[in-house]
Amino acid sequence: MDSTRCCRLSIAITLALLCRTSAQVRCPATGTLDETQLTDMVKDSAREPRARLFIATCGVSFPLTPEAEKRLRAAGATDNTIFLLREKAPKPADPKPPDPTPEKKPESAPLQTKPQIAPGTVRKGADGSDYVWIPPGTFQMGCLPGDRDCIEDEKPRHEVRISKGFWISKTEVTQVAYQRLVGSDPSYFKGPDLPVEKVSWDEAQKYCKAVQGRLPTEAQWEYAARAASHDLPHILGNIWQWMGDWYDEKYYQRTLGTDPQGPAVGQYRGLRGGVAGDEDPRVSCRGKGIPGFLYYNVGFRCVREAIP
Repeated sequence: MDSTRCCRLSIAITLALLCRTSAQVRCPATGTLDETQLTDMVKDSAREPRARLFIATCGVSFPLTPEAEKRLRAAGATDNTIFLLREKAPKPADPKPPDPTPEKKPESAPLQTKPQIAPGTVRKGADGSDYVWIPPGTFQMGCLPGDRDCIEDEKPRHEVRISKGFWISKTEVTQVAYQRLVGSDPSYFKGPDLPVEKVSWDEAQKYCKAVQGRLPTEAQWEYAARAASHDLPHILGNIWQWMGDWYDEKYYQRTLGTDPQGPAVGQYRGLRGGVAGDEDPRVSCRGKGIPGFLYYNVGFRCVREAIP
């Protein structure tokens, strides 16, 4: 089977349905849905799943405050709809904090050189999982020369500098680690040492923040996969992994050369790694997924800037 299917095929049946039906969605004249329009949709259980198509395609005009979420849930909105709204709804404006009182600067202390950490060093994170040290460096990101399986979102190949070293979880977050922290295991394929899946982007990011980390950028993930694949079991071909970046198929045409963070906004979040069964998984292969959906073949890793 042609290995390019790792980038072309749909991540899950739900995403495939969205791709086929999005052309049939007609947004309101105002462009976005207001709360009244969305409430009318979710009241009808038969129309409730279609409401997510309108949210993903048209967006909404109101912030998802706790009060708005309570009203929508009372009307019939499901968890998947609420997860998607958390990504698409505009954020409420935060009050401006008071100006901090200037603090007296302490006297300068002699500079001390930090001890160097050897590449591949392993330490335990707050969740009990192993994390591998990836030192800073420069690499060529994207399609390898002569790789005929590449598609356009992997091009052009370009130089990227990772200016700060980081710790990345040695494996995908396991079900036992997720259960230990969150208290539940949503996975379809059960097994304590298997990757946790059926976790939304928000839930993955929330887990990583709880262990003093975050989801990796696409650049960090590909750099780690190229530099330390022998230290990171199943970095390829086991399960797709959520990235911190928004996905943009043309991002490589304008990406910055140092610590790229991905586009500022988007509809999909990046996915990397491929899935079990891929005959020839490739490091440069890019995927995408709707942040609020729960996929049985999508898990995640975390990165941290420091581990004591």
